[in-house]
Amino acid sequence: MDRLFRSEINDINLGLLVEVWNKGVIWDRALGYHYLPLTSVAYDEHECGGRWVELEAQLMMRGGAVVGTTGPTGHALLLDCRFEPPFGKYAIFPYQYYTNESL
Repeated sequence: MDRLFRSEINDINLGLLVEVWNKGVIWDRALGYHYLPLTSVAYDEHECGGRWVELEAQLMMRGGAVVGTTGPTGHALLLDCRFEPPFGKYAIFPYQYYTNESL
């Protein structure tokens, strides 16, 4: 099942918490979590095929904020996570664009 989510962020030093849930008739059940630091996410305009990440059972908290996950569940998730520049490569590297230098 493919799902596409887009959002805007203001602080690259935060992380993305991915939660996978099994929707039940009466109760929903968490299958696992994965914490992805945003500093590990690359800038790319195209899909790269993603990478498999292990889902874990517990959240690691520090000062009321999630800082990681622990306790493997045996489940894995194919995750393709990237930053897309808002106006193409020229928005990130305007100096090279105007001076004709190669990336």
